[in-house]
Amino acid sequence: MAGCELIAGIHDIALTGDASHDGASSVTVGDAQGDLAPGPSSDAPNGDATNAGDGLNESDAGPGDAVDSADSRVQGDADGMAVLTDAGPPGDGDAAYGDAASGDAADAGLVTELIDNMEAHNGLIPRVNGRDGEWYVFNDGTDGGIETPSSGSSFPDFSISPPRGSSMYAVRMYGSGFTAWGAGVGFSINSPTVGPNIGKRLTYDASPYRGFMFYARTLSGATATLAMEVPDRNTDPAGGICTACGDHFFSHVTITPSWAQYVVYYTDLKQAGWGRPQKSALDPTQIYGASFIVASMPFDVWVDDIYFILP
Repeated sequence: MAGCELIAGIHDIALTGDASHDGASSVTVGDAQGDLAPGPSSDAPNGDATNAGDGLNESDAGPGDAVDSADSRVQGDADGMAVLTDAGPPGDGDAAYGDAASGDAADAGLVTELIDNMEAHNGLIPRVNGRDGEWYVFNDGTDGGIETPSSGSSFPDFSISPPRGSSMYAVRMYGSGFTAWGAGVGFSINSPTVGPNIGKRLTYDASPYRGFMFYARTLSGATATLAMEVPDRNTDPAGGICTACGDHFFSHVTITPSWAQYVVYYTDLKQAGWGRPQKSALDPTQIYGASFIVASMPFDVWVDDIYFILP
């Protein structure tokens, strides 16, 4: 790992050779990561800021609109749950506040819990249901490769113009020139920003959920392949188990220039096969976060409104 710098709420991680990226430590891995990219998979910690999606304005006194005065992050509602049932067209703006106002966030009848909608615009995820983390960017460290945001940036969420319904901000990464496994953006889900464990990389119990839902688009071509990766205690060096670390559980989605909703269940996630140990499934009781990785160049990828999917 060429470098790892915490800058105003994000990590910018530059990697060289076959070093795995975990957002916190340097680990040398074996051969290239099969179908994710020409090089090893990227480990990105987890986390993102959010409103709760209870349909209330932030200034309301009702549940779901409490504002954390310590860090100005909008908190979720008491149970953190948004039941999305509208079947309207994308962007019609009549869904609960916090689901990106897409209107069709739950066309499939999903019950979700918002992780982050980026509307706080501070690069942090809210301290809701034991979550506390931050966004970061990373890449394979190719000489001459350019990724924005980069070192010195505040956080990787950008204004959406025009807005997507009521969603004003989304996470964005763009650039070119990476020739190993590419570039990514991710969030830590339990890297406390306050308290006695501040800055530590801890696991989070995501077993009450069964997957993730998010929105994404690309502006650098007709389509792009995006890998969603979820490090757990068996694949991340912070877990103290792996001997060839960084072969995280991942799934590919194909994104287009139009905003669309994507669903990734835990059962969709798999390892590429080069890491040790090899496990049959993700351990959702101890995950470190999630990341989004693109190998095709140039790239301009946007990710918005990330949810856990409840049973």
